[in-house]
Parts: sequence; C-alpha cells; structure tokens
Amino acid sequence: MLLSLLPISNLVAASLIQADYKSWTMSLEMIVLDASMHCWFVLALLVWLASFIWACHDICFNCYKDLLTFILQRFEKYPNFKSRDLYLDGPSYARHFIHSFANSLLDYSIKQSNSFKFNIKRLALGNPLLHNKLDTFAIYDFFWSRGMININFHQQILKECNGIDKDYHSHNAIKWSESCQQAMDKAKMAAFIVSSINVAKARRFDVLRDPCDKKWETLLRRKSGLKYSDANKDIGMLSALKKDADKDIDILPALKKILQQSIPITIFSGDQDAIVPTVGNLNHVNKLAKDMNLNMTKDEAWNHENKSGGWMYSYDNLLNFMTVRRTNHPATFSKPSETLFIFTSIILNPSH
Repeated sequence: MLLSLLPISNLVAASLIQADYKSWTMSLEMIVLDASMHCWFVLALLVWLASFIWACHDICFNCYKDLLTFILQRFEKYPNFKSRDLYLDGPSYARHFIHSFANSLLDYSIKQSNSFKFNIKRLALGNPLLHNKLDTFAIYDFFWSRGMININFHQQILKECNGIDKDYHSHNAIKWSESCQQAMDKAKMAAFIVSSINVAKARRFDVLRDPCDKKWETLLRRKSGLKYSDANKDIGMLSALKKDADKDIDILPALKKILQQSIPITIFSGDQDAIVPTVGNLNHVNKLAKDMNLNMTKDEAWNHENKSGGWMYSYDNLLNFMTVRRTNHPATFSKPSETLFIFTSIILNPSH
C-alpha cells in the first residue's frame, strides 16, 4: 500500500529510487502519520482530494481510539475540514482497524446530536481478510478450482480440518490439529510444485509470478534510508509486534453495522491473490447482502483504459465487490492504475 500511494518506487533496484507516475499522489495530497509506538508497522494516511479522506494500512485493532482523539484535535485546529466529506480506506490487514475506526466515528456522531458530526460517505477495503477460518479454506478452493491441487488434497483438508464452520460471529482463535496443518502444508507445496513450505507461502502473494525479493526492505536497511526515517535496522522486529490474534476477529458484523447506517462499502481484491482469495471475499459479500436483503443490481465486467479490469458485483448500490484482473496481494501495489481508477471512479464518483 505504501509503495502504491507514495510518488516513488524502487521496484527496479533497492538502490534506485524512481518517480511513480501511477501513484495516488499524482491526484491526491497526502500527509503520512507514524504511530508505531502503539501498533506494528503502522501507516495512517490523511488524504485530501475534493473531499477529506482517511486511509489506513497495517493498523493494530485498538489504535482507532487514539486516532479518533487525533482527528478531533485536528478538526479543532483546522475547523475548515469539518465540512468535508470523509472517505475511509483500509487495505489488507487494515480491515481490522478501519471498520472499528468507522464505527467509532459513527458512535461519536450519534452522541453529538446538536453539534459536529463526521460526514462519512464511503468505506473501501482492499484484499481484506474478513473471516479467518473461512478465508483459510478459500485458499484451497482457489488452488483446486485452478487445477493447482487435485481433489484428494482438497477433500483431505476438509476432513482433517473439521470442514467449514459457518459461525460468522466467532472471535475465537483458530487451533488447527497437527494432521490438519500437515494436510494444508502438503497442499501448498503441491500447488506451487516446491519442497519448502516457506517458499510455498511466499508464492501465495501472486500465483503467476515469483515472490518479491524484498527490495524495499533492503532499501530501509541502508544507512542512507535509516538517516531519513525511523525505520529499525531489523525489519524482522515487526513480526514480534504484530498482533496475530487480531486476524481471528470476525469483521462481517461490524461491516453490517456500517451498512445499516446507509454508508456504502466497496471491497476489491486481486484475482491472483492466494493470501485472501476472491472466492472467499465474494462468499462473504453474498452472505452479507443476503442478511441485509440487498438485491444484486450489477454483475458485469469493468474496463480500464480500454482493457478488462476485472468483474464487479453490486447490491442495491450499497455494497460492491470488484475483482482486479491478474492482480496479487495487495492490489494497490501490483495494479496502482486500476485501483486508483476504482478509488476515483467507483468510490469518490459512484455515478461514473
């Protein structure tokens, strides 16, 4: 997300910084906030276009309380922003933060009956993990549907891992049995025809291409990079700070609460992402639409620059799901032009 938003790129080499003309900052003015004292690898973004926009990436689950205080203090200092429309965007892991932040803003607005209220217009989530257990099974549905594993692997996982739990309201941590974990590891290695489970896991970010060679991490470790940032030389420390238990929190009830306030939500996902496959997200969106009695109003391809961009499903213009063609995890990084189109044309300008 950071690489797709900032106007720079080091995709050619770690030592070479280039301008990125497909960056969102070509259209957006941006302030980057770092709250790493509270969260692991935190990136909070305040973005201005015609409207006031808040975007977040890799935020810990409870940081929304601090940022609610921050945004209220900022509005006191710059009251002209109070009249702006507010858009919330959270890619990848940030889906565990952004829905809480959105609901905290809504709860605050309800309590302020005769004073300032946040004018939340839309919510966007990119490649989000919405229900960990079901999304884990979706990985093997993805492999099987593409012929990457055979039916025996698929059936063995369903057998050893106790099938699919339809409990959409469980926040309990998942404890896979040893036989279940072994079956999943074998399926991952078979899917990518490798003998190392670590290599197989790395390949899940993009099933069509080799995994990232960590050019960005190499750049951060350089003395010249550390001189101008607060980056720690040991990037591995981030894993120690990451709150893995957060991933088991079921996000769907919180999204339903937001939709009940008539705030549209758009979810977009890369179709080559085997971290959080589109098949899982589409199942969640369909269930959410059914629970809220929303009717499907669009089931069609969408185009960008005269090329197929992916597929779009829309439910009463309140809930949207969009696949991004030939795109990995996260979509904002691998296809910045297409995701910028989603942001500017679907989220900011839904009548487009």
